[in-house]
Amino acid sequence: MLLVLSLSRTSLATNPVPVGGPTGELFTFDPALSDEFDSQSIDSSKWTTSVPPSFTVGRWPSYYMPGNSQIAASSGASDGSSLKVTLKAGGLPTPTPTDPTNGAYQYSTGVVMSTALSGYGYYEARIETAHVKADSAFWLDSPTNSSWEEIDIMEQLGTNNYDGTGNRIKSYHVAAHSAAGSAAGTDPADWYQTPSDLTSGYHVYGLSWTPSTIDWYFDGAQILQVPNTYWHDPQHIIFDLETNLTWAGTPESKLLPAAMNVDYFRMWTMTDVPEPSSLILLAIAAAWRSLPIQWNSSLKPPGTGLRPGIAPSPAT
Repeated sequence: MLLVLSLSRTSLATNPVPVGGPTGELFTFDPALSDEFDSQSIDSSKWTTSVPPSFTVGRWPSYYMPGNSQIAASSGASDGSSLKVTLKAGGLPTPTPTDPTNGAYQYSTGVVMSTALSGYGYYEARIETAHVKADSAFWLDSPTNSSWEEIDIMEQLGTNNYDGTGNRIKSYHVAAHSAAGSAAGTDPADWYQTPSDLTSGYHVYGLSWTPSTIDWYFDGAQILQVPNTYWHDPQHIIFDLETNLTWAGTPESKLLPAAMNVDYFRMWTMTDVPEPSSLILLAIAAAWRSLPIQWNSSLKPPGTGLRPGIAPSPAT
């Protein structure tokens, strides 16, 4: 099935074109969900810097603080400013919050979550990940969903080198998680190797989410497609920067504070969702195209990533 982006004769400033991504008439740019992050402060009608504590307070030993997310100048951003999500030592509330299992939190960090839920469409963000051993992430989830459905558009571990190749600063993780898929061991997940240091410049991360397929994009090139077997509930858009001791190791104190910068987030909503009878045909077509996971092998050489369901080696 060919998806072609529909463009009106308005300027690209008000109706931008995706960097790569799907083509076709099914997607319409959604300014209500999109943000160029060029205002003086975070738009509270679109974003919140707090999430329900029952959902997460941040991955220990990092703790979400609203003040760690802001709009700030960025020389690499297309309009000179970006959403900056900062990880730093300290900066925590008094008394210091503690985790029942691990003890006191040690770092403050930030999270930015969309106030609205979103569904099928094309998601695109231009991001410079944090230059430190930490987890810069752009993902979809919902604290209120009755069942777990999460899509990780990108997770990048900064300066970590746990595989000993020196290339992890150039790679990032993609995944889709669900309660049913996790139980069956069928959730897709892998690492994608790029030619660039992802912490020293901006790159465009994209996701096409339709009733039949989920496709990941890097700098306009499709890198992975999987059939959409479980992911149909509306989600919130989330940007955050957390410690990840298992995958990334302890943040280097000499590199703190460190920030993930988001130049823009743009959303094209899928406006013509097929009727249930059509979804059967779409699912068959998707399964035939995917077989069942299809990497762009010219961009990701064989053997450079971990296979689905296999956790990375301990951090070094």
